[in-house]
Parts: sequence; structure tokens; C-alpha cells
Amino acid sequence: MTTKAKKKFRSTIAEAAHEIASGLHRIGLINAKTMREFDAACLTTIEPLTVSKSSRCASAKA
Repeated sequence: MTTKAKKKFRSTIAEAAHEIASGLHRIGLINAKTMREFDAACLTTIEPLTVSKSSRCASAKA
């Protein structure tokens, strides 16, 4: 079972623009390539979690 990660947006304006583009993509008015461009422009990048960061997170919760 996989869960969808919550998307992180660069700003509230970027979130609104992405939501509109997503709706247009869903109904077929923009293509997948354009949607990927909106993803790149609106979403923040995800940095990989290293073992040391993971350890710090675990010890902070304890």
C-alpha cells in the first residue's frame, strides 16, 4: 500500500496556478509535457534524507 505524499508548493500563488493547470490537464486542455513544466515551476524540490538526518529526526522525537 502506498500513500500519496503531500505536495509542497513554492508559494500560495504557485499552488493556485498548479491547481488550475491540474484541472485543465484532467479535462484534456493541456498535455502531460505542459503539466510536468507546471510541476517543475510550482513544486519545491525534495532533498533525499540521509542516514545522519534520519538519525537526528529519530532522536529529536524520542
